[in-house]
Amino acid sequence: MQSGSIRLEVFVYNDPGGNLQNSYRLPLSTLYFLDDHFIEQVPDKSDTTGFPPFAYIREGMFAPLGGLTENEKPLSFHPLSKKNFGAVFVNMPVPNYANRVELPDTSFNGYNYRRIRIRSKEDYSVFYIHQTDSILPFSLAPQVEADYGGILNRIDTYEIANDRFISLRMHVSKGIPELVYLTLKNHEDESFEQ
Repeated sequence: MQSGSIRLEVFVYNDPGGNLQNSYRLPLSTLYFLDDHFIEQVPDKSDTTGFPPFAYIREGMFAPLGGLTENEKPLSFHPLSKKNFGAVFVNMPVPNYANRVELPDTSFNGYNYRRIRIRSKEDYSVFYIHQTDSILPFSLAPQVEADYGGILNRIDTYEIANDRFISLRMHVSKGIPELVYLTLKNHEDESFEQ
């Protein structure tokens, strides 16, 4: 069994050519996985957004969870395409992907990355692909990963009209908390109820 966590966050720099302090970090989601089953924890903003703090995800379906427990049953499942919070699980094509240009490889934080860039009238994006034979059950862009044989860990985008720099980052680590594991195992054989 493969287990781990994937943390998604966005860094926004409103004045990238000047005041780098004019920026903020926006946590998007933490995905705990056991093989291809997930528990997603979204940032605790449920009081203001109305979104549940957790979701159980498997086989193209999701079920909102109010909390983590090994005894919560049954779940009410919905198509994953209707999930409007946290991580996106739809395989949308990367805009202008056919116009990509390969850049020289780079390294940071002890890892080597292949890079590609995509330029349009609106923005300039650089994609960082970590070369590995690991297979994750979640991807920021499956087509990029298939074409370049690695895990897409980061997308840096400069919005030309807004003079704003946005960096979407994915951090992967091994292991999951015991309560997450127990919750995942508890719902492993549950049938879909809509």
